[in-house]
Amino acid sequence: MFKKLLSNAILLLIFLCLAIFGFYYYNKTQKEKISQNKIKIVITVGAIGGILKEIGEERVEIINLAKGGHAHEVHILPSDIKTIKDTKIIFKIGYKLDDWIDELAKENNIPIKQLDKNVELIKNKNFVNPHYWLSLKNLKNIAKDIYITLVDIDPDYSEYYFKNYKKLINELTKLEKYEENFKYIKNKKIIATHPGVDYLIKELNLEIIGYLKTEEGKDLSVKEFYELVNIVKKENVKIIIGEKGFITESVKQFAKIYGLKIIQIDPLEVMDLEKENIVEIMKDNLEIIYQNML
Repeated sequence: MFKKLLSNAILLLIFLCLAIFGFYYYNKTQKEKISQNKIKIVITVGAIGGILKEIGEERVEIINLAKGGHAHEVHILPSDIKTIKDTKIIFKIGYKLDDWIDELAKENNIPIKQLDKNVELIKNKNFVNPHYWLSLKNLKNIAKDIYITLVDIDPDYSEYYFKNYKKLINELTKLEKYEENFKYIKNKKIIATHPGVDYLIKELNLEIIGYLKTEEGKDLSVKEFYELVNIVKKENVKIIIGEKGFITESVKQFAKIYGLKIIQIDPLEVMDLEKENIVEIMKDNLEIIYQNML
């Protein structure tokens, strides 16, 4: 009896080992198959790459022509022309942020897609704020646009893209629930270093009552500066929100003189796609704003 039980146990163990090995081998071969003949896609802004990485995963090769810099400060080199050879599509933001890419796309006969479909844009006179990716709702719309495009150009892997897309949407939807916390903040008035943060601030139902820079990124005039100072005092503003990398010494001095706390958020314009995750960055942005405004 004991020998029979031992024999059965050994057979079961062998079966389990074979099953585990088979599962591992299947996953390995599937991953290798998916990563073969990757689709080459050009981007200009980190956030686009962050979404594309989550949906495309092993199927896409992402080329960021901004090279870790800002989309409006790009200089195309001859080596870039070679790099984008055989590119399937270019994803852009538009509204003068990365319109330099249009000529490059035309010269190299590469399709180009602007990712502003169903996006709620912030407009001021003749100016459209191009930083629309810094919003959970808009990120979901951008993700949908990217997902549909990937399926169009690579239909054999539509199920793969759909699985990844749904996972990303679920994660962004969970983050939207975090926004409810901001309902209980009493003083919602802030100033910002630049309109680049407008979309997220609007989504959180906070109120920007002034900026330390103009829409074009220029310094305020003397008159505009003192008008801002008067508003800060009158409205009892306690917070400056700015983008990491754009907190200058003058901003720090302004905050020190008028007793303001500086909150730095990641603008998602530049991302290390090897190490960073777009959902985690947005989560960190929400948490740092909320914790500092309590």
